[in-house]
Amino acid sequence: MGFEDDFEIACNWTVTNSADLTSGAFECGIPAGDGSRGDPTAAASGEYCFLTENIAGNSDVDTGSTTLTSGVMDGSAPGAVLSYHRWFSNDQGDAPNTDAMVVEISGDGGTSWNSLETVGPTGEGVSGGWYFVEWAIDDIGGINDPSQIAIRFTVGDSDPQSIVEAAIDMVMISSIICDDVEPNPDLNGDGVVDGEDLALLLAAWGDLDSFADLNGDGIVDGGDLGALLGAWTL
Repeated sequence: MGFEDDFEIACNWTVTNSADLTSGAFECGIPAGDGSRGDPTAAASGEYCFLTENIAGNSDVDTGSTTLTSGVMDGSAPGAVLSYHRWFSNDQGDAPNTDAMVVEISGDGGTSWNSLETVGPTGEGVSGGWYFVEWAIDDIGGINDPSQIAIRFTVGDSDPQSIVEAAIDMVMISSIICDDVEPNPDLNGDGVVDGEDLALLLAAWGDLDSFADLNGDGIVDGGDLGALLGAWTL
């Protein structure tokens, strides 16, 4: 596991707001609204999440923008995957479907940023609800150093105004590491290596990517015969 944050213990992320923001800054807490304005009523995982101005009522993002930025995360493990849950709503108000959530990623600890996804202003995911999103880090462009990953989420409300609510939860970088499994010369699984296993190996002679490829070179041949004889049960 490279990184996991469900915001239940600490909220060690950075919130920055534009000078013209009048309400709706990201903050960490247990959702307090009733959902009537597109805001979440519960976190995606556990109790806490980051969400825009966590009070009931008219607390959506207004006039400016708010940005939630992670610290540095290590995504250098083989097969690492970045995932998060996001919530975004902008389909209410005087000018619905005019704003977006912008997600950016850094591969140099936050010195430079590249676009990861933009949610909205129309399409799927703009009417609230928790969405789970994941990205294979190897497939993301612009990652100079995968051990120096950072991510940030920006939402804003530009004129004409809509009701903008957003939330983020359960940010993770994970990978699955598979241990190498030694080929088993007991090809028939009867607990001994004997003539029956030899017969199976000879029947597969010359096959590619076979269960009888004991030395892992891609073909059943003399190398596999040697491995089987070396394990012969006396």
